[in-house]
Amino acid sequence: MFTLLAGSCSLVLAHVDGPGLTLPPFRFNPESAIALDLTSVDDHPEAGIDKPAFGDQGTVRGQLGGSIASNFNDINLFRVNGSVSWFVLDGFSVDLELDAGYVNQSEGDDGVGGGAGLMIRWHMVRQPTWSFYGEFGVGMFFSSVDVPVGTSQVKFSPQFGFGFSFDVAQDLRMMLGARWVHLSNARTTSNNTGFDGLGLYAMLSFGF
Repeated sequence: MFTLLAGSCSLVLAHVDGPGLTLPPFRFNPESAIALDLTSVDDHPEAGIDKPAFGDQGTVRGQLGGSIASNFNDINLFRVNGSVSWFVLDGFSVDLELDAGYVNQSEGDDGVGGGAGLMIRWHMVRQPTWSFYGEFGVGMFFSSVDVPVGTSQVKFSPQFGFGFSFDVAQDLRMMLGARWVHLSNARTTSNNTGFDGLGLYAMLSFGF
């Protein structure tokens, strides 16, 4: 930052003396000096730079949260989730998800499980502080027990659903959604009894 002092000066009209031009001396008047406070651009490097909005093309975000899925009969899944979203287009992301948790069954043994999946998410209504989206994808689920009992421990897991996101802090969003969750071994064993349930989840989304 520097200070520029500008003052008024009094000039006496020049007069011509022969072929030359004669000017009186310059006189500075400090009483009329004006102090101008100019700030260097380097002091505010973010000035003039627009930050990308939520869901802009090329941005990457991370999510952490938890979910529950149930067929309201004999199987409940409790999982923690983590994912990374890459917005390949405005409002349109490709997500890699990882999850792990507990399997509760009224028939057969309880166990633990986890998996990975690829989700496509489209924020079809995108506002500055909230959005409404749809999503679908497929993944794999591995468990320490057969789910359901008598089937297998390796399952394919297609799913789709809808959700909302909304700001809770600067560059931090809550995501609340519901999904249809399916588990099936795709007839890789003789018993292909599957799981179809409603899944609910909550995640915090943060920018990188």
